Amino acid sequence: MGKLILDDFVAEDIHTILPLMYSDGLSFVEAEKAALGIDHAEVGEIAARAWRFPESLIDAIRNHHCNTQSTDNNELDLLVFLSNLIVHVISSRCEGIIYQIHPEILAQVDIKQSDVESIVELFPTEINAAAELLELSF
Repeated sequence: MGKLILDDFVAEDIHTILPLMYSDGLSFVEAEKAALGIDHAEVGEIAARAWRFPESLIDAIRNHHCNTQSTDNNELDLLVFLSNLIVHVISSRCEGIIYQIHPEILAQVDIKQSDVESIVELFPTEINAAAELLELSF
């Protein structure tokens, strides 16, 4: 959600963000924050608060990049984190990269790598079916 809101700003400042990533070794989120003064997780949190989402979902949105190998994370945090990773898997497959999700993260929500691969494989079909149902075009 925060990425959608920041998309135009990131496009304008990509010439600042990329060098921070490649030359300075920052992650995308760190470079985004350095260039824009805010990152997409923070923007997502602000939007979720404005839209009066439940506090548990606001926390999950804000923390979707955090390390979830800790046992203190609740299931919603883990599922939002995992959903974010699956989106990265889907987009990286489009670029020919195979992305593995850490087994401990999958184990915490009782999902196997083969389940992730099934989700990734079914995603184009399911998104097209949803688009047809909602009468959207991509």
